[in-house]
Amino acid sequence: MHSGRAYFSLGDGTTVSDHWGRCFRPFLGARPEGTEPKEVAASKSSKGRAEAREGEAPQLVDEEVANLLEGENDGPRCARIGYWEILKSFCILGWTAFGGPAAHIAQFHKAFVEREPRWMSDGVFVELLALGTCLPGPTSTQMSFAIGIVQKGIPGGLLSGLLFQYPGLVMMSLVGVGAGKFLVHPAGWLTAFSAGLSAVAVALVADAAFRLSKKLCDSRVTVFCCGAAAAVTYYYQSQWIFPTLIFAGGLLTIISERHKELSVSSSDCDVNNFGLSMRGGAALLSGWLALLILVVVGKHSTSYHHAKFLHWFESFYVTGSIIFGGGQVVLPIIEQQVVHYNTVCTPAHAFAANATFGAPSNGCVRVESPDTWVTEQQFLAGLAVAQAMPGPLFNFAAYLGAIMGGVPGIVACWLGLFAPGIMLIYGVLPFWAKFRKWPWYRRALPGFNATAIGLIYASVFQLGLKAFALSPFPNASIVIGIVGYCATAFFEVPAPVAILTGGVLGVVGWATNCH
Repeated sequence: MHSGRAYFSLGDGTTVSDHWGRCFRPFLGARPEGTEPKEVAASKSSKGRAEAREGEAPQLVDEEVANLLEGENDGPRCARIGYWEILKSFCILGWTAFGGPAAHIAQFHKAFVEREPRWMSDGVFVELLALGTCLPGPTSTQMSFAIGIVQKGIPGGLLSGLLFQYPGLVMMSLVGVGAGKFLVHPAGWLTAFSAGLSAVAVALVADAAFRLSKKLCDSRVTVFCCGAAAAVTYYYQSQWIFPTLIFAGGLLTIISERHKELSVSSSDCDVNNFGLSMRGGAALLSGWLALLILVVVGKHSTSYHHAKFLHWFESFYVTGSIIFGGGQVVLPIIEQQVVHYNTVCTPAHAFAANATFGAPSNGCVRVESPDTWVTEQQFLAGLAVAQAMPGPLFNFAAYLGAIMGGVPGIVACWLGLFAPGIMLIYGVLPFWAKFRKWPWYRRALPGFNATAIGLIYASVFQLGLKAFALSPFPNASIVIGIVGYCATAFFEVPAPVAILTGGVLGVVGWATNCH
């Protein structure tokens, strides 16, 4: 037991908040009977009232603990989450997470950080976001696995991640098998429903960006990192820009805070599991790299007609291993892999007797190859409906696989695209557990976080302008977005309810011929 004076300043350099946060976090605010410090117990008894009036230490201890329990302290109060809570939460999210990766991140933040019981602190949440952004693969998918991993280890990550993926996987597979022709000319109500979903999804992203920046961009340097990342990301859209900006932001705060004395934050206690051991993580990362080499060599050693499954898997596995930033970035690469073209040149003057069909001319055009895996029309039709489905946009791979080869095609394409990102997040988290305590990382962390928030701000403008341009009723979409923002930001309407309500309002707008 510490002395009365030790409650104000502990000998190891930590504060009283850190001490009490580490002691009482597992109890979630409930102090077991009989475990109070002597000073606190005395202040509660009639005999101890005089002692409490003479000294302020007992009162300050209670005040610190009260602040901790109310979430006003730097050491956040986070619940211990079990499998049932993971199952319940991600069952709902899997069917209601519309709007793309940025909207998914916003829903995760609202569900697991803002609402009680809190699963993690803002700092840990944004650390995981920055980590996923720096790794190849779909960021929202990696976040869904990471959130489960830090709660219940390997099985917790599998439970949360697969529950988040499977609704979109099932629906896009069924669409690819039996509804391709219907999607070529979608019904008006379906387009309107998608427009309403998109409007509220953008509002959720804006709300998440504001809340995170308010808490984590607390200096001129971090505000600059956030604003610069948003501007650069919006202007220069490239898959390599995301990790580059993250590292640049971290480098900037390493320099600006090089003289700052660091101590381990009490928020470290929020993370209880990291999944694999470091040896297991290294083995998984080695397996990811070895499989990448094997499939590339295997594809170039076999013909397509004799090893279709291998060729499909290789195309999507390589794509999933090299892209950063989520679904919108991967679409052009996937199109190049599955839609094949031939360049056909017609004579400049059809009546020229000496003109040959293959002669160079200004009449060269690209036409779909007879051996294309999917047609351009099928690709665009599936993409349109994928954006109206819950879950990651990467589930679009299941639709393409269904068209290419039924169930084997679904397995090859979907697993090939998702596997690299999942293997990488499981493999890297054990090393994150180690290096997140290093001084250079602690100094870089504010820059990492601020830059990641800047990427979310860029998504607000990118998604908002895109939703406005594609909406059948642009002005009504803006109104739906405003209503959705107010409902979630000020009236605490659950995100799934707000998003589905936006879809319904979109159908109403279509039925009433709104502009």
